[in-house]
Amino acid sequence: MGKSSPSPPPAPDPVATATAQGVINADTARLQGRMNRLDQVTPYGNLTYEDLGNDRSRATTTLSDAQTRLLDLSNRAQETYGTAALNQLQSVQGQLSTPFRYSGPSMQSEIADRSLGVQSGLPNRSLEIVRDVQDRTGELQRGVLDRTGELQREVLDRTGELQRGVLDRTGELQRGVDLGNRADFSGIGDPNQSRNAVESALMARMNPSLTSNRNALEARLINQGITPGSQAWETGMRDYNMQENDARYGAILNAGQEQSRLFGLGFGQTDLRNRAALDSGNFANAALGQAGGMDMARGQFANAATGQVIADAIARGQFANAATGQAMADAIARGQFANSATGQANQMDLARGQFRNEATDQLNQGDLQRFGFQNQAQQQLYGMDMGRAQFQNAAAQQSLQQQLALRGQPINEASALLSGQQIQAPQFANVPQTGVQAADYQGAVAQNYAAANAQYNAQLQRGGADTAAIAGLLGRGLGAAGFYFSDRRLKRNVERISTGFHGLPIYRYDYLWGEPAIGYMADEVAAVAPHAVMVGPDGFAQVNYGALK
Repeated sequence: MGKSSPSPPPAPDPVATATAQGVINADTARLQGRMNRLDQVTPYGNLTYEDLGNDRSRATTTLSDAQTRLLDLSNRAQETYGTAALNQLQSVQGQLSTPFRYSGPSMQSEIADRSLGVQSGLPNRSLEIVRDVQDRTGELQRGVLDRTGELQREVLDRTGELQRGVLDRTGELQRGVDLGNRADFSGIGDPNQSRNAVESALMARMNPSLTSNRNALEARLINQGITPGSQAWETGMRDYNMQENDARYGAILNAGQEQSRLFGLGFGQTDLRNRAALDSGNFANAALGQAGGMDMARGQFANAATGQVIADAIARGQFANAATGQAMADAIARGQFANSATGQANQMDLARGQFRNEATDQLNQGDLQRFGFQNQAQQQLYGMDMGRAQFQNAAAQQSLQQQLALRGQPINEASALLSGQQIQAPQFANVPQTGVQAADYQGAVAQNYAAANAQYNAQLQRGGADTAAIAGLLGRGLGAAGFYFSDRRLKRNVERISTGFHGLPIYRYDYLWGEPAIGYMADEVAAVAPHAVMVGPDGFAQVNYGALK
């Protein structure tokens, strides 16, 4: 019982694989050679390929008729040009064997040195510059008469005359009133007793009517053929009970409203009495506050008078201090005037020194201009010497070029004879090279073998899992009885994996709700062991694995 283990895939033969790969590579190379040998036809000639066998070929270039004639003419012309050039070279052979000697004007490599005529220094006039002026700082006035001792720094202290307190009347204030501890319902009555009385009166008036209505409803239901305890009876009585309860709730609500009204009257009467007591206490306290305000006003008036006396004394002191300050300001102004005159004398000294220094600088600028003109003249003479030398060297260079041209002319003529008309060779287009990749036979064999091994390993793993699942299934059959869903309609992806009790096939499958499982098919079990199959209330067959042992 069970499923046989899979066999491992056979390993590939390396020699046969390498041989097959070599044959494929050779066929690929021959195909590439044939594809890359393309015959070409141009206006100037053709290029053709010929297969020589044994993987060899020949490329032949054929000129057009016009190019063939040009080739013949070119060959004859080259022969004529070569003969003429040889004769020309023989005629100048003696001239070329003689060394070249230049016979023109000589080059000038030096000019006169005129640096000695350049003026590089000026007279030193720095001793004539004025670097200082007369020191007049000793003439400045640095201070004025100190009059701070004449200032008035204090006035008479009258703070002891100020009134700092008024009569304390806080002990006369009324701080509490008697507002009572309970609500006053005198002349109104007890609200709770009134509520009960109203509720009893309403109920006494309403109960006979409710009893009569209930009896009438029961008689009406019986006359309609509705018996007590039926659904219709219960529905009708439930509706009536709800109406009766609503009526009773209404009576209770009306009694509560009467109770609330009486409570409001009692609390309102109590609030009026409390307000009267509060108003009396507030009036007494307001009178005491007014008396305290009058005391405060008298004290403030006395203090204001004392303050006015102090202000008068301060004003007199400030007037005296202002006069002293004015005397100080006059003394400072006189000192500033004297210092300003001293500063003006100093500025005049500076102006005279600057005028003298400017005259000295003007003399120095005159020296610079004279010496600059002299140096410019020397530079102009140097430029004229340079121009004459360059003219002489240009003439010598021109004479050298003429002599070299005369010596090389025969050689140029011989070279021209040797370079004749050339034939137009055909220009063939570059043929795109086709590269055919040889099939990777060895790689394919190795990949196929690796895939077979992977499949073999997966089968081994799945076989091990199936074996463990089958062992669990058979163990479940040897244990306590229990029914499991085995209806074929509930399964998909069904695959037989082994054989179980009574030769019944064991399958691997997925339930429709996605759960994987291993087990029997209920219809196959019913054929050999019908006592082990049961159909549930849902219409799907179940198998008792415990009944199969």
